[in-house]
Amino acid sequence: MDKDRSVKSEESDGGARTVAEDAMATASEAAASASDMARNAGASLSRAGSQVYRQGAQTGEYVGGLVRSDPLLALLGAGALGFALGLLVGRR
Repeated sequence: MDKDRSVKSEESDGGARTVAEDAMATASEAAASASDMARNAGASLSRAGSQVYRQGAQTGEYVGGLVRSDPLLALLGAGALGFALGLLVGRR
């Protein structure tokens, strides 16, 4: 009877080890997948940031050109924008 118990105990220990090894392999694959996803997200954010920077620089150059070509119109536009914002803030 003790022999049957020791055989069953060894079988359950082997089964537990297999489950534990499978769980560790699955966790390792999940960690690798998460690492790849984070790396891809970082690269995408870097590209998006570069694009936003370039577009901001282009917009600044465009607005600067407009101000140099017609400073009075730019001054009137800035004044109108300031007035409109002042009205919106003053109505609180």
